[in-house]
Amino acid sequence: MAGESGFQQSRQDAAAQYHDTMWRFCSEQVHALVGAVVGRGDEVLDVACGTGFAALSALPIVGDTGRVVGTDINPAMLAMARTVPGADSIEWMEASVLDLPFDDHDFDAVVCAQSAQFFPDVPAGLREVARVTRPGGRLGLTVWTQRTDSPFLDAQMEMLTEFCGIDPAVPDGAFINDEHQVRQWFHDAELADVDVRVLHAEPVLPPAREFSLTHLNALPWSKPFFDLAPDTQRAAIDYVDQRLAQYR
Repeated sequence: MAGESGFQQSRQDAAAQYHDTMWRFCSEQVHALVGAVVGRGDEVLDVACGTGFAALSALPIVGDTGRVVGTDINPAMLAMARTVPGADSIEWMEASVLDLPFDDHDFDAVVCAQSAQFFPDVPAGLREVARVTRPGGRLGLTVWTQRTDSPFLDAQMEMLTEFCGIDPAVPDGAFINDEHQVRQWFHDAELADVDVRVLHAEPVLPPAREFSLTHLNALPWSKPFFDLAPDTQRAAIDYVDQRLAQYR
C-alpha cells in the first residue's frame, strides 16, 4: 500500500522528525483548515493524516459528542500519531484514500492537510472521500502553493538538486503552481461548490544550519544528501544558510 503515495517515510525516527518539523510550517494552515469545516459534535475524518495534525486540531472542536478518525497508508506515521498527547481519543486506521473502510455518508466533515497532491489519483481520492461524507457535509484540504512562495523549502529543494543530483520533478511534485489545478481536481471528481483561498503564514524556524538537517531527515527524497561526503554535506548546508541570510 505504501507505494500508492508520492510521499512516504518508513522509518519511525523519520516520522518523529516529520512531526516536529512540519508542524512548524503547517500549524496556521491546519488550524485554518479545521476551523473552516469542522463543528461541534461532528464526526470527522482526517484522510492521509500523516502524524495527525488535523485530527488533533479537530478534537477540541468536536467535543465530547463528536468523533475523530485518522487514516493513512503509512504505519510508521500512524505509530507516531498514536504517541502524541490526546491521540488516545482518536481512532487511527491504516487505509488508502482510494479504498476507505467506511460506509457511505459516515462523516460530517473530511479534512486533508498537505497530502492531496501526493494521491496517486487525486480525483479518484476525492470521489472516495465524497462517498463517505454525508449529504451537505464538508471537505477541506490544504496544499503547498508554488515552491518559490516558501523560501526555506525553495532553498532546500534547490540544494538537493544542485548537490545531490536528484530529479527536480520529485520534490516539485509537493507544490501546486496555481489555483486552477485545485479547482480541476474537484471538477474531475464531479464535486461542485468549491471555494479556493490562498493562506499566508510566516513560521518562525530555528537557524537554517540546525533546522536543515532535521528537516532533511523527514523527507523521503533526501537520502542522496546523507550519502554525500561530510565536507560536501557541510557545503550543501552552507548553501541553504546563505540563501536564507535575509531572513535571519
